[in-house]
Amino acid sequence: DVIEKWAPTVDPQTADAARYYVRRFTELHGEIAVTELTKAHLRDYADSIKGLPTITSGKLPDGRHVRDLPFREAVAWAKKNKKDTLSDKTLNKYVSMMKRLLGFAAEQDYREGNPWADYKLPKVKQKYSEKQKEDRRPFTPEEARRILDYVTASNDPKFSKTTIDFWA
Repeated sequence: DVIEKWAPTVDPQTADAARYYVRRFTELHGEIAVTELTKAHLRDYADSIKGLPTITSGKLPDGRHVRDLPFREAVAWAKKNKKDTLSDKTLNKYVSMMKRLLGFAAEQDYREGNPWADYKLPKVKQKYSEKQKEDRRPFTPEEARRILDYVTASNDPKFSKTTIDFWA
């Protein structure tokens, strides 16, 4: 399995993320030999994962996590429950990781060439959404004061003297 040959070359979090992306790819396309992968497979994957929910750690009534749902069920769940789906930035992360894995497979002679090497996601021009504007707001003076008071009074080593002097 290519991913298990590649995993020791990266940190454990990256390897786990890649396993998740590959799992989703396999759920969508089924088991495909690395030598049979085409650009169309990656394009279909990129189009399909747009429907995956952004938050997958939530528990379902039956006790399972959303991340444990099969691909199509996760997409259906996100749509039915009107959940946010993957952003373009996250979509790019999934696709980049898959390209990286196939590049490794080609480097290690598991296949001839990498048909995904020059694949690029189509850029979609979007206006800055009103939702994004509403989700972010500056701290009120009272909120900022409370945060700074907490940091100043804290003995937590992550709040160094230089941090406190800079912000307080």
